[in-house]
Amino acid sequence: MSFADAYNAGGGGGRAGGMPGGSSGGGDGGDDELARESKSVAGLIFQMTTNVSSFKRLVDALGTNKDTRELRGKLNKQRETIGQMAKDASLAVKRLATAVTQSDEAGDARPQHVAQHQKLVKDFHAVLKEFQKAQRTCAEREATFLPQKEASTAARGGGSTYGASDPTEQHSGG
Repeated sequence: MSFADAYNAGGGGGRAGGMPGGSSGGGDGGDDELARESKSVAGLIFQMTTNVSSFKRLVDALGTNKDTRELRGKLNKQRETIGQMAKDASLAVKRLATAVTQSDEAGDARPQHVAQHQKLVKDFHAVLKEFQKAQRTCAEREATFLPQKEASTAARGGGSTYGASDPTEQHSGG
């Protein structure tokens, strides 16, 4: 799992920090900060990935008998949530880039931090592409299909189904 790698690399920073690599103890604090920031970014990307997967499942229901106004409301809410998460993750990735760059300029940067940042950027771009693709599919399906009026009484209640589809059947039994 790519996100587990990011988390493990964040936790591994403490182990690497114990190795003699810098002349001052301040380097360890920078490593801890970079590790925390990397872990935070990885968490945001993981949450985005999870939400995009949920969004794609909802999009797959468009055009089926599950396509209701309620589903479309959920899609819109999910779209807004993911959009906000993308903004937050973008800012976090930029902060991490700044921290890695500053660390590199100070001579404290470790190759693992640079590589980890590049991997997080790559993962972030991949999840953004998936979301954009799902949004395009969603827009196409919303334009093509109309939502169902309401879910059937049997589907909502989960109870008995006889007589629910044709009101004349109820009178013929009588």
